[in-house]
Amino acid sequence: LPLALNIAFATVLVPAISSALAVGRRREAEETITLSLLISVLLAFPCAAGLIVLAGPIYQMIYPNAPMGYQLLGMFFSALGQTINGSLQGMGRVGVPARALFCGVAAKVALNHLLIRIPSVNIFGAAVGSLVCYLTSSGISFCHLKKELALPLTARRYVWKPLLCTGGMSAVAAAVYPLLLRCLHSNTLSILLTIGLSAAVYLALVLAAGILTRRDVAQFPISGRLRKWLLKLVA
Repeated sequence: LPLALNIAFATVLVPAISSALAVGRRREAEETITLSLLISVLLAFPCAAGLIVLAGPIYQMIYPNAPMGYQLLGMFFSALGQTINGSLQGMGRVGVPARALFCGVAAKVALNHLLIRIPSVNIFGAAVGSLVCYLTSSGISFCHLKKELALPLTARRYVWKPLLCTGGMSAVAAAVYPLLLRCLHSNTLSILLTIGLSAAVYLALVLAAGILTRRDVAQFPISGRLRKWLLKLVA
């Protein structure tokens, strides 16, 4: 679901950026990309953390008769890569994402070859390879994007504050799920209620941290009523 939402933003980026650059509105293109990256970070961080904290219960809910699975942070870098690659394609740099992905795949193949043969690592080596693949491809694309445009990206707003909010949300999820499970005796209901409560806590933390500005909210592709409600909450 988070990747599906994020790919929608990345798809919209292509015509928005290309049209802005075609008429010389470079600043507008930069603002569009920075906002899209912020949305991707705010979506991907909590979703990745939720998959880690609640991996076991979620897997049991979807595949109740299957053995336990696991999730890693590859989804975060995949979502970030979608937004970055959409930006590059809108700028006409369509070859950069392809070359970046080729490097990522090469890194994955090499790590799979090295790690899976180790008995103590085994199939977990494939997960590590996927993570490095997404990290490599998104990192290369991001470096090219930074060379093309002067993006005002600060670590405080795009990394540390979202990470702190994600940490608070994860702590709530880890504490609430066992309590709900003991009270309700239903894994599915406990998971759904935990996700809803965690999402509300995360939104409250993001607004309290001042990550979003009124200008950001005004540009969100959301309904008018929801936008008005968010504008009231943003400082």
